[in-house]
Amino acid sequence: MRVISGKYKGRNIGALKDKSGKLRPTTGKTKEALFNILSHGQFAAEGNKLLEGARVLDLYCGSGALAIEALSRGAAYAVLIDMDKEHLEIARKNIKNLGEENNTALIRADSSTPPPAHVPCNLIFIDPPYNQGLVQATLANLVKGNWLAKDSVIVVETGKREDITYPAGLEELTDRHYGNSRIRILRWNGQA
Repeated sequence: MRVISGKYKGRNIGALKDKSGKLRPTTGKTKEALFNILSHGQFAAEGNKLLEGARVLDLYCGSGALAIEALSRGAAYAVLIDMDKEHLEIARKNIKNLGEENNTALIRADSSTPPPAHVPCNLIFIDPPYNQGLVQATLANLVKGNWLAKDSVIVVETGKREDITYPAGLEELTDRHYGNSRIRILRWNGQA
């Protein structure tokens, strides 16, 4: 895997070797399409650039590729959460190789029930294993844990046939399909 754009464009990102077939990193094509949408500012509140200076939360982070892409494109800080020790270790190595240790925090926890936030984030990535019904609980727990800043944008990647019911305060802005993946972009309009 490689960083697609920004200050780390072309740099390699390590990934876990998965013989089980359970890991499903976001494809380069999907990641590029997603970040092109986010980079053009159409989902930023009041016309601000969404990625510039963003506080990012990457749930079910795996190798950390989504958080790293956001940092490469101008995000200020990223929190990466994953339950799997090996995932966090590869994410930690990737972050260290890019010299981003001071701009990141890694937390070993269940991404569907993250610990309470110290500071809310304005860009959240949720990329759980497909077809396991994890998104609804994750969204509800982000609200409870005060992870969502005013007008934050939430990117949810699921299997293309997965349905989601959103908690009050979340508005779907777009729903796109890329192969077997479905990307929904939401905005938090509620009160935590």
